[in-house]
Amino acid sequence: MAAASIVFRLRNPSYSAELLKHARQVFDLADKYRGKYDSSITVAQKYYRSVSRYGDELLWAAAWLYKATNEDYYLDYLGYNGDKLGGTGWAMTEFGWDVKYPGV
Repeated sequence: MAAASIVFRLRNPSYSAELLKHARQVFDLADKYRGKYDSSITVAQKYYRSVSRYGDELLWAAAWLYKATNEDYYLDYLGYNGDKLGGTGWAMTEFGWDVKYPGV
């Protein structure tokens, strides 16, 4: 949603603001209640089991929120949580649906 808010910023500012508002809400919710989606939606385990856990998703979201808002909070979040959430110690080179670390 944060990325989409950038796309719509000039052409539809009200929609862009709505996307950004909800991106912040979802990020705050995900950061507060950390965990893998397939732990609560067990049927997903048969199809899209999360191997990388949730840290990369939080870092990816923070990166896009920083890009969309230019607010230091999200940049600081990346700096403070990058290592804790596994983002700086991984020698990964491929970005995928389950692994966002290379993109961060």
